[in-house]
Amino acid sequence: MRSGSGTPDKPDSYLYAGHPTLIYGGYMMAGLAERFPNFYMLFKVILLLVVVLIALVGMSLLLLVAIAGYVAFTGGDLATAAETALSLLMSNVIVSASYMVVQNIALVLVAVFFMAVIEGRRPALKALGLGTEREDKPVNGFAAGVGLNVLFMLTVLIIILLVGVSAYDGTGFEVYGISGVAISLVAMAIGTLFVGLGEEVVFRGYLQRILADKYGVAAGLIVTSGIFALFHSLTPFAKLGPLYLVGVFTLSMLLGYLFVITKSLYASIGFHFFQDFLALQIFSFTGEQTLGAAPVLMFARPEEIYVSGIFLGSWDDLISILVAALIIVGLYAYRRSIMKKKEI
Repeated sequence: MRSGSGTPDKPDSYLYAGHPTLIYGGYMMAGLAERFPNFYMLFKVILLLVVVLIALVGMSLLLLVAIAGYVAFTGGDLATAAETALSLLMSNVIVSASYMVVQNIALVLVAVFFMAVIEGRRPALKALGLGTEREDKPVNGFAAGVGLNVLFMLTVLIIILLVGVSAYDGTGFEVYGISGVAISLVAMAIGTLFVGLGEEVVFRGYLQRILADKYGVAAGLIVTSGIFALFHSLTPFAKLGPLYLVGVFTLSMLLGYLFVITKSLYASIGFHFFQDFLALQIFSFTGEQTLGAAPVLMFARPEEIYVSGIFLGSWDDLISILVAALIIVGLYAYRRSIMKKKEI
């Protein structure tokens, strides 16, 4: 297992030199990796997920404490302050966006920590998936990801409207006013950009990379996408069904495959950012505000799918799965054609 410029039995000197505890820890980790490689990988994945959850909960609590402290300092009692803080976190778009920013800064720091301490690698941008080839520019990859998401979302929206499982309900300007929508647009753009960055660095740049290096690209894609879907099953903002989780899994496969094709995270970050931005801020299918966002366009809640009385999800979940799968097939065909041209 590579470890920056070091080896499994000699961790990188830049990190461990002069620190006896880190030297011992580095050699112990290297020994585990060499003797029990599969166990060591499982240990790293589980530890990563535990630390990610601790970081997310910790950042949430810090933000809640800060808001509650401010409310209490300005004259409210502690019980009211706590209730107000929780309400603002769920219903105020600026607070929600701030919550996204601090949480996902924490995720990037988690990835850097794991790369530096657990792997003993120099935490360079390229190692985290944020490097590019010399002729490539990050903005080009990001723009390509955004463009691909526009294609995805517009296709899903058109199909939903054509088959009649939802209908246009009006604009957010009529409900929330121009200033309300404008403030929400800026806040959600910043918040979802950080979500795209943080989640892609942790799940694709770190987790998928270490799994793919050890077990191959296909295994890295599938396992990471399964974990990503389970991670998103914890969301309190949706009525979850199996189709929702399959949809998250499929989109994760798409994001991971973009990483494989481009060899950097910028396209994945662009797609992820715009997916969340459009879903939260531009197109609303929930019939209510999510995280306090004032959507631009509102649609009726899509019809739900039941089989033998069991809730599976809604039609937009199913349509999203099919469209995302078609895009993955198209990307695969594109990659194969590029590889064949290089072989000639």
